[in-house]
Amino acid sequence: MKNIIVTVNLLLLTLVFCPALAGQSRFTPAAEQDSSTPEGPAAVYRAVERGMSDGDERIFSPYLNSTVSLNIRGRADGYYSANQARQILRFFFSSVRVISFSLTTRDTGAHPFATGGGILTSGSRSQRVQVYVGLTLDRTGWVITQLNIY
Repeated sequence: MKNIIVTVNLLLLTLVFCPALAGQSRFTPAAEQDSSTPEGPAAVYRAVERGMSDGDERIFSPYLNSTVSLNIRGRADGYYSANQARQILRFFFSSVRVISFSLTTRDTGAHPFATGGGILTSGSRSQRVQVYVGLTLDRTGWVITQLNIY
């Protein structure tokens, strides 16, 4: 019985003094941790959807993390700095025209992501694309850490 009491006390002390284990951080206000807040993932998803629809990376590039996993079918596959990713995306959008695009899945849980698709044209050739966007919460808010266009 004494071992159980000691174990419970240690668990409570750990959760009190190590809030990260309880899913909270003393360094991040609770409002920033809540992925359902208006300035949460939904704002990033709106920017990505608008930027992809308009063929303009400048709309969502402010949300790029300092390092981004970027995969564009046949053009880029790797980890890039935010500046490199902007240039790659700018070149990509200069070579295609977006006919339609929408995000169809928007997860705002602990590890937010969105998926969607659209139709692009390059010259006289149309192609259907799928998009995956992965987000992470950093000290400035929600940022794009992964972007796949395939």
